[in-house]
Amino acid sequence: MGKKQLYDWIKAEIRIEDYARELGFTVVRRGRYYSLKEHDSVMIDPVKNCFYRNSVPGRGRAIGKGGSVIDFALEFTDQNLHEILKDFSNRVYRNAEELPKFHAAKALNRLLKDTEHPVSLRLPAKGKNMHRVYAYLIKTRKISRNIVQDLVDRKQLYEDEKGNCVFVGYDRKEPEKPVFACLRGTRSDFSFYGDVAGCDYDQCFHVDNKSPKLIITESVIDAMSLMTLQEADQMWKKYDYLALSGVGKLEAIRSFLKKTELEEIRIAFDQDEGGRKAAGILKQLIQTERPEVQVYLDLPLGEGKDWNDILKKEKIS
Repeated sequence: MGKKQLYDWIKAEIRIEDYARELGFTVVRRGRYYSLKEHDSVMIDPVKNCFYRNSVPGRGRAIGKGGSVIDFALEFTDQNLHEILKDFSNRVYRNAEELPKFHAAKALNRLLKDTEHPVSLRLPAKGKNMHRVYAYLIKTRKISRNIVQDLVDRKQLYEDEKGNCVFVGYDRKEPEKPVFACLRGTRSDFSFYGDVAGCDYDQCFHVDNKSPKLIITESVIDAMSLMTLQEADQMWKKYDYLALSGVGKLEAIRSFLKKTELEEIRIAFDQDEGGRKAAGILKQLIQTERPEVQVYLDLPLGEGKDWNDILKKEKIS
């Protein structure tokens, strides 16, 4: 077995969620993803068998650190690469000797899911009303009713059959075609969020106000919070908004940098270690690829970690 084949087999055969349990972590379900109770910034994609960690900046094409099961082992164990490969190689060789045809076929099928036959986006079925979504966003999150209704009117927000918020992003070339959707739970006793299978991470969630100015946030809730904070003087409509559902969707930002009319970008990530580091990396990227575009870091100030914290404190005071 060659080196590349061995790597491919390791990445396809050793499941990150199974390996995480071996290490003693508590694996919890979040929509179509898994996370870790001990590290809630970790998201594991069981289809692609990869992970990303929004709280830690990464390298290359992704701001959020992550990768394969090999990268996961490097991140969460004290083993070096040689030790990890030796351990994983023994598992793969043992499996291959026991059930060679089965494992070869299973590895191939997983690779095909990721390449030749990607999952198509299927939006969750709509619920009968919007009661829980309106209550959660307006009363709990303190977002303006006008802002909420605006996204509903744009068909970028609805309530699914389970009472979750569904935020929908559309193709910039085919405005009627949904290409991205993420869920946010509305229960006060249980935090739930996650992306729907088949999302186009080259586009993510975009609110299009036909503006040459862009605000980039980690979540849709952050974007709506900023809209609400700017609502009084209608400043919110002078910006487009791009919500990444994390900080690791670099390709979505690259696609925006191709817009020739782009003049200004505000990076409005969370005020924590991961947000600050990712914002700095993103600012350098934009200045390198589009030096003529004005770039500003607009992280929350004061006690709030994110823009919704700032909004809720302002509503209380």
